[in-house]
Amino acid sequence: MRDDEKKKLHENLKQEIRSLLISSPKTKYGGLSGSLLYFDYKQLNCGKEIPCKLFIIQIKLDILFHQG
Repeated sequence: MRDDEKKKLHENLKQEIRSLLISSPKTKYGGLSGSLLYFDYKQLNCGKEIPCKLFIIQIKLDILFHQG
């Protein structure tokens, strides 16, 4: 996969995960569990899993906290 394709996929992934986190109902612990995030992502993407292996380094807390 080319670098520009990886960058576009990474940006889409961040946007999708951020949208899932924002739209999720609040729990008593204040957020969405990892397993629920995984399940919701698969439902949103027709059964496809989160492509974590492509973004081991890039998928950090910036997905959750970076706004740009």
